[in-house]
Amino acid sequence: MISKLLRYDPEKRLTAEEVLQHPFIEHLFDPENDRTLVRGNPVKYFDFEFENLDLPQSALKDLILDEIVLGYSKDAVEVVKRTKKAHPEGILKSLFAK
Repeated sequence: MISKLLRYDPEKRLTAEEVLQHPFIEHLFDPENDRTLVRGNPVKYFDFEFENLDLPQSALKDLILDEIVLGYSKDAVEVVKRTKKAHPEGILKSLFAK
């Protein structure tokens, strides 16, 4: 299971559902009651753009706060969706250029 989770190509990695159905932890998955499992597309470059930048600590703090807000705000999620559509290759480089 671990080797399948650590595959470099996201298309070849296990999905959350596949992990939960793996024999090692299948006893933790209750498909009848687990409504929190989200099925969707693999993450794109946009979602990990920050890893390729040398950002100051203050920018990283802002990005962490942004992620927290996304968990509680439908409006913030819509803004991110529009931003991803407009800038599929990422936007951080332009926001945090030195």
